[in-house]
Amino acid sequence: MKKYLLVTGLLAAVTLSGTTYGSAEVKPAIAQKQSATELMRLAVVKKIAAPDASVELGIKDNVLIVSRVNSPFNEGTHAGLNNEATAILNLVSKAVLNKPDYKALVSIRVNYVARTGTPIAEKIVDSLEFRKNPKGVFGPHQT
Repeated sequence: MKKYLLVTGLLAAVTLSGTTYGSAEVKPAIAQKQSATELMRLAVVKKIAAPDASVELGIKDNVLIVSRVNSPFNEGTHAGLNNEATAILNLVSKAVLNKPDYKALVSIRVNYVARTGTPIAEKIVDSLEFRKNPKGVFGPHQT
């Protein structure tokens, strides 16, 4: 019985891993954008010397969002948080500059997020936003 379940599971995994998108042209574009975003995330991890799981990067609408999950800066000074967020901005803004996939971005946001408990509760502790100016350069948004 265990062999049957193992073989069935392996067949299901192989079948699902071969899932295709509607068009052969779409799959490479999606994979390329995902890998570019993942490379940016990994560059941020390295730049700020953060644990891998503490940096998340995604795009929602026209906003690139970098989340710092359970960062030491959640409890630290605002100056330290600003310094780290600026380092993240500098890295990410250079990575997206003149890239067609990121042309529509209007802002880059760095969220400092606290996740605790079971079930996990999430709270944004602080957020810094950098908006694109008419020259295409991202700078701090002042309210």
